[in-house]
Amino acid sequence: MKKLVTSDKLNLGSGNEYKDGWINLDIDPKWNPDILCNVEKGIPLPNNSINFVYIKHVLEHIDPRKFIYVMSEIRRVCKDKAIVIVYVPYFSCSITYKTIDHLSPMSYYTYDYIDGFKVVKKRLYFFRKSFGYNSKIISAARIFLNPLLSFLPNFFPLIYERLFCWTFPMEELEVVLRVSE
Repeated sequence: MKKLVTSDKLNLGSGNEYKDGWINLDIDPKWNPDILCNVEKGIPLPNNSINFVYIKHVLEHIDPRKFIYVMSEIRRVCKDKAIVIVYVPYFSCSITYKTIDHLSPMSYYTYDYIDGFKVVKKRLYFFRKSFGYNSKIISAARIFLNPLLSFLPNFFPLIYERLFCWTFPMEELEVVLRVSE
């Protein structure tokens, strides 16, 4: 385990994306995080110590019965008005069900009513915005097609989720939350 970094930025579920100058927390020792822990059992940081949290493809691995507890732990360690950025696979995308450890499918409305947070931004993406693609063609298509193919689902999310999400699935959901009292 690395020496603990003193920072007000938390990379929760850092995996292979270790961020210098951040507190990198992960459950898997192979990524050599600053803090090795299972967030389902709590986050070993002091109350009101974090201003920014980045969570990329972690929350879908949380036991659904522990999801609210994990979110309350994130809230506990965050200062008032802290920003929390979350990336998760969208529930209708086949990638969501690709591995057995994706336990909590997420919809456009999953984060709307979690105590202590206000949704600042929500965005569906046809191609994952935050995953690197090895192919230059896919990367170029992602840049060109995301705005075009994601426009209607983001403009009419309720209609999209009710009528079109299984025939025209988005890949990823980005949610930006602000901690509120």
